[in-house]
Amino acid sequence: MNIDAFIIIVYLVIILLIGIISSRKLKSIDDFAVSNVKYGKTVIFITMCCSFLGGGFSFGNATEVFKNGIGNIVALCGFSIGQIFIGKCIALKMYRFTGCISTGNIIGKLYGRNMQIATGILSTIICAGILGAQVSVMGNIFHMFMGIPSFIGVIVGFGIVLIYSTLGGIKADIITDVVQFFVLIIGIPFLVFYGIISAGGFNNIIQSISVDHLNILNNSNITTFISMFTTLMIGEMLVPPYVQRLLIGKDVKDTSKATIMSGYASIIFFIMTGLIGFIAYTINPEMNPEFAMIGIIRSVLPVGLSGIIISAMMAIVLSTADSFLNSAAVGIINDVYIPIKNGKIRERDKLKMVRIANMIIGTIAILVALLIPSLLNILTFSYSFWAPTILPVLLMSILGLKFRKTIVWIGITIGFTSTFLWDFVFNSPYGINGLIIGFILNLLVSIILQFFNKVIYIKL
Repeated sequence: MNIDAFIIIVYLVIILLIGIISSRKLKSIDDFAVSNVKYGKTVIFITMCCSFLGGGFSFGNATEVFKNGIGNIVALCGFSIGQIFIGKCIALKMYRFTGCISTGNIIGKLYGRNMQIATGILSTIICAGILGAQVSVMGNIFHMFMGIPSFIGVIVGFGIVLIYSTLGGIKADIITDVVQFFVLIIGIPFLVFYGIISAGGFNNIIQSISVDHLNILNNSNITTFISMFTTLMIGEMLVPPYVQRLLIGKDVKDTSKATIMSGYASIIFFIMTGLIGFIAYTINPEMNPEFAMIGIIRSVLPVGLSGIIISAMMAIVLSTADSFLNSAAVGIINDVYIPIKNGKIRERDKLKMVRIANMIIGTIAILVALLIPSLLNILTFSYSFWAPTILPVLLMSILGLKFRKTIVWIGITIGFTSTFLWDFVFNSPYGINGLIIGFILNLLVSIILQFFNKVIYIKL
């Protein structure tokens, strides 16, 4: 066994042990979903960053920058703007939902059981999809660095996530997030630093890449670029893991500041992972773009240090995977199964069921990763089940505008239908993503119908 493999194995064992130890005193589904501990600004910032800095925003970003250029970094900043908006406008309103443990709980509190069930189903779908993207990356990491088949790598790496997240719930996720965050903030800058040196310096990188790579539009038209920017801004906005992070803070002001900080931090992260794509292109323009980040690690880092950086890569994937896995399990049990049973379930059984759901959804995520190999396709497809359906009503309700139940159902139906007609029947005219059309139509129709039914403002 070489030094790198030893470092990776030790790291994974440490993460597993931390997760298992933190699973003690877990007694209810509430503990599993939002923990019995409230967290301060620093921990919220760390776990928020770890929830979204996954394979798509790191490996996927390096790949897209390698292929198309700087425009992907700029487009990803749409997500950052959305995150800053959440911190400034949404986080401060979350005190109204004290006691809620999920997005479905929030919607159920405002619109009743049936809407909670619908939200739970859609929450599970988007979480499972984004989870699948992380599983896909996990297999590639093990295959490239440890020489084992991708499928076996998925079973080993993701198996660790399944164990500690199933036993420890969100508390295990948060504790492991803290460890993984510090591995990440050490590993990524080291990789960029060594990469720049190996590529002959920053000036040589700029001279080596083509003029097209410096085109912000990524060689597409302005409409397509704006579509991608907007898709990334609203696609993951208020998805269940991020909402859970807004519910576990000690103080809404601190949670707000932590969320804003995470938005700014994401810009730095996108720049660094995008730069890795440029470094890979400079060193070997014939490299397979899908392995741009992994290829740089293998080619520029000395033995030992590469093991640490690989661990950082795994930290990126694990930290996002556990968050979305937890939210998917909570969504299907707390927001679908329990409401269907009218809550007539013992607390001990609820915890048992959410753990079983955690295991089953994790297994499904493996199948998603195998069926849809492209990270970007997995993410954008998953977004289509969230932004055009639940996001408009969730966003407006938290801000203070409550719709009539019938209007909510009409809005969801219009959003979902228009998204899939636009993408799959009309083939995305003008390069505009269907989820944007669905989101806008859902929002506009709901507001217009509510206006004619006398707008109801919630007293804050």
